[in-house]
Amino acid sequence: MSLLNQNHPTRAMRRRRGGSLVEMAIGGIVLIILTFGVCEAGWFFYCKNIMAGAAREGCRNGILQSVGTVSGNSTSINNVIINYLGNAGLIPHGTTAVASGSSWVIGNYTVTFYDYNFDTNQDGSAVSTPSGGNVLVGDGLDVHISASWAVIGEFFRSSNPLTQFIMPASNSGNIVAKCIMRKEAE
Repeated sequence: MSLLNQNHPTRAMRRRRGGSLVEMAIGGIVLIILTFGVCEAGWFFYCKNIMAGAAREGCRNGILQSVGTVSGNSTSINNVIINYLGNAGLIPHGTTAVASGSSWVIGNYTVTFYDYNFDTNQDGSAVSTPSGGNVLVGDGLDVHISASWAVIGEFFRSSNPLTQFIMPASNSGNIVAKCIMRKEAE
């Protein structure tokens, strides 16, 4: 056999030596991006689900007849929402609700209460203090909780340094959760 034979196995292996490394680098980057994308999508759905549960529990508390400060007023509704979000780890314990016009700000979340008229099937004006006097019997209490995904999603990105480069916080879309419940007879 001649040394100049181009079909010799050792020479063919030398020419393809770096091919596996390049394939692994390209495939590895794609897999890392997909993995972090799935993790961020999971965090998004977790936040959305917790916000929907907080809106539901706040709405449930708000339609109850007001007995002192036990239930049915804005303070008790906000406390229920704060407890729900705090127990899920979305806000630090000790967070308080601060009024901002007809909305309340709880950490990075904005909570708004509406008087929903079931006869006309539309939202009424925002009510700053839901109570027996503001939400009429037969009407509904509509609780909206919203947050900016750029702020809420930042928790996931800040705990994973790689994702700051892969998934920047350029999308400032809002996550909105709401619940409507009818107030029954007092």
